[in-house]
Amino acid sequence: MKEFFVTTVYTPLYNVFVGIIDLTPTYEVFWAAIIFTVLIKLILSPLAKSAMVSQIKIKGIQSELKALQVKYKDQRDVLAPKMMALYKDNKINPLSPVLVLLVQIPIILSLFFIFKSGLPQIDGAILYSFISNPGTVEMVSFGIDLAARSLPLAILTGITQYLYTKRTFAQQSPLAPSDKKSDKPEFGAEFQKMITFQFTYVMPIIIIFIAYSFASVLALYWTTSNIFAYLQDVYIRRQVTNKVETTDITPEIVPAK
Repeated sequence: MKEFFVTTVYTPLYNVFVGIIDLTPTYEVFWAAIIFTVLIKLILSPLAKSAMVSQIKIKGIQSELKALQVKYKDQRDVLAPKMMALYKDNKINPLSPVLVLLVQIPIILSLFFIFKSGLPQIDGAILYSFISNPGTVEMVSFGIDLAARSLPLAILTGITQYLYTKRTFAQQSPLAPSDKKSDKPEFGAEFQKMITFQFTYVMPIIIIFIAYSFASVLALYWTTSNIFAYLQDVYIRRQVTNKVETTDITPEIVPAK
């Protein structure tokens, strides 16, 4: 399993990264890491777009989903097929966000090992014949040693994570209120609020500590990824929302701000 991972994921990504370093002035890892991150995000753009399309369409059928949940609340074996049929009728893949996450896991692991042990000395033994070996690369840029920890970069990682997460949750519809009259809030709504709070405010703080625990080049990758993801979210949601409104898939969708 380890050899398969090294051959199919780690080695190709390592060669791409070293190839980018070789094209940068003075072999600077700072710019190479940014270019590499953007390249990875561009490659994954089709998956990211698919996930956003699903989220937008799901937002448009919230009332229908709620109606099914109320109607078949005591028939779980019937509810699941009914929901899947509704997704199918609206051409929604509810698992697309999970797929995006699963694809990124091996990439993130590879980057961790590249930044941890593959730099600053280049491992020429695993370079492809058409990739030049720049030798020792430059890890210091703008006074920041990317091989060491950096508190400013770690904090920037947390800030960009907060901004992206806040935008992501802002695009999601809150759970529809129940028809039942009760002074007690529904568990589902309260749970959603708790999850939103944890991911929006607590997770960025945790990420700051995580980013500060490793070489700052990982924080640079993480920060760049967050910024790209935020801008990508703005662009794709506007593009997809306009397309969805034009084709009249659901009238409840409004353009992202």
